[in-house]
Amino acid sequence: MVPPPAWKTSIMTSLSDTQRVLLSGAAQRDNGSLLPLPASLRPGGGVAKAIGALLIRGFAEEHETHDRAGCCQSNANRSLHDAFRP
Repeated sequence: MVPPPAWKTSIMTSLSDTQRVLLSGAAQRDNGSLLPLPASLRPGGGVAKAIGALLIRGFAEEHETHDRAGCCQSNANRSLHDAFRP
């Protein structure tokens, strides 16, 4: 018997609408940052949860940046800010 093609046996990851919008916006930026948020999304718990899920799944990672437009968190002990990139 012939085994099924690999694409039929792979597990597809389902993304929420918010996660898809975040990744789509990041794909259109030169730096690939998830921030600033696309105009269709408002800051809040849902966006934070979506970014957290992308980080956990490995679809995004935190990077230090001096770009204030691309920041989400700041640390009082340093002047660098964290940005998220897929």
